Amino acid sequence: MVCGEFVHMNLWIKMTYSLSLIAKYANGEAWDREVLKMWKDEGWKVTDQVYFKDPVSGIKARLDGVARKGDEFVYLENKFSGAELSGNQKIIYPKIASGEAVPAGEKALEAFGRDLKYKQQNVLINATPK
Repeated sequence: MVCGEFVHMNLWIKMTYSLSLIAKYANGEAWDREVLKMWKDEGWKVTDQVYFKDPVSGIKARLDGVARKGDEFVYLENKFSGAELSGNQKIIYPKIASGEAVPAGEKALEAFGRDLKYKQQNVLINATPK
């Protein structure tokens, strides 16, 4: 019985942990949608999930969104409940600001146009408290 109780407790812990991850992910996705919607409501063209790439190393990271109004851009990253930047984001986001990373992929074409006209600048990180 002790073994059975242990297995039961172990599964309960795993299930609880999984459910909390699902809830956090779902809330994070809702946060992303809400932030991008706020920019759209202010008259910006918003493209979600845009990649930037370091052409030297090949490392890529995805922005949650790029907002554009004319020639003005805002690079958006949304973090929910204390989430941190991924390893690639920590590498690429400073390279976006310095001009060492370039837009990559279909969403980049949508955000910046066929000529990939973009600006080097900092990424705006929208974070909720933990």
